[in-house]
Parts: sequence; structure tokens; C-alpha cells
Amino acid sequence: MAYAFGKGAEEDIKLGYQYFENAARLGSEEAKEFIDYINSSDYDTDKREEADNERPVAPFYQGLAETIREASTKDIREILNQTADENIYTVALVTDSNCCSLFLAVNTVEYLNNETDGLDECKWHPDEWGYSDGHGSELVKLSASLWENYSNFPGEKFFFNALISAMKQIKESGIFKDRADEITFFVSISDDEGADNIEDLSAKQLNSPTLAAAFLNRTK
Repeated sequence: MAYAFGKGAEEDIKLGYQYFENAARLGSEEAKEFIDYINSSDYDTDKREEADNERPVAPFYQGLAETIREASTKDIREILNQTADENIYTVALVTDSNCCSLFLAVNTVEYLNNETDGLDECKWHPDEWGYSDGHGSELVKLSASLWENYSNFPGEKFFFNALISAMKQIKESGIFKDRADEITFFVSISDDEGADNIEDLSAKQLNSPTLAAAFLNRTK
């Protein structure tokens, strides 16, 4: 374990793995479990997160949550002018699988019922919603900067934490007035198999237990 995970010794995964194999042949169930872990996708994910945590954050990404909040707030004001008196039930901040673009999506009960006949498959899919930031929006400008600075990308964990933090600040800012606690907020990834995971994680952090539970049951 010391060699495999660098606990009390310099990390040497090959040597550590060899010792685990030796121990497994001698009947150690714990060694077998560690071998299964090292061969799993969980190990690769954990190693990537460790690398992300060790990587210094480039100046552009410092204060990213605040930058996203400022851009999103300006775009939300424009969207609120479009929704007028309609009842907003959800707001999502959406990125792509490379984490180098952002757009804001909003939907209302009226749009859901009138334009999609209230279909469940449209209710929680941002691409099907009625309102989003326009081509010249602040988030479009920020997306261009994200692409330009992608070589210094600090990692997915850092990025998604910034998105969730920005959404929390937006919710608490008062921009939605007394309706904020009735709106389901979440973060999503367009066209990505991992979208459900980040949607669930963000929904639990951004909403009341009641709204979060309803969202988590959206596919049932």
C-alpha cells in the first residue's frame, strides 16, 4: 500500500501492484480488492483528480465562479424580459464535454404546456426549452475566452465546482425575487453520457430537498 499509493514511501504503482499480486496469491482478500480498484475506472478518475488538485490555477481561471456569475446575471436579465409574466420552473447552466463553452437555458410552465404539450422528455432537457442567451450574450463572449485559455484548463472538478458556485450565487442574488425557491436549478453537459451525474450532483446542492428529490426522480 505504501508503494502503490505513496503513503510513507515514494509512489511506485508498478512495484505496489506486484506486491498486491504476491499477497493475493497468498490468499489476501484485501490485496485482491486493491487490484480490482487499480484496474477500475475509479482509479483513473481518482488519479486525474489528484493531478488536477496539484496543478496551479492559471490567472484566467482564478475567480471563475464570479466571472460566470456576472456574465450569467446580465444574460438572465435579458431572458426575464422575454419570459415576461410566465412562470419559470427551471434554470440550467450548460457546458460541453470539453468544458470550453457555456449557455444559459430557462423554461416556463407556459412554454412547456403550449409548445411541447407538457411532454416529460422535454421538461428537463435544456435543448428543448423556450429561452436561452442570444448569440451576442455575455456567456458567448465568456465561451470564446474559455476556448482561448483551454491550454490552462485546471480540470473538470474545478470547473464544475465553479459552475455550481456561480449558480448558487445567482439563486441567492434576488434576481428571481420571491420565486427563487420554486425554481429548480442545475448544471448540465450537452450531448454527454456523464450529464446525469453532474445534473444530479448540482441539483442536490442548489435546491431544497423537496425540489431536488423531484428532479432526481425525473426519469422514473
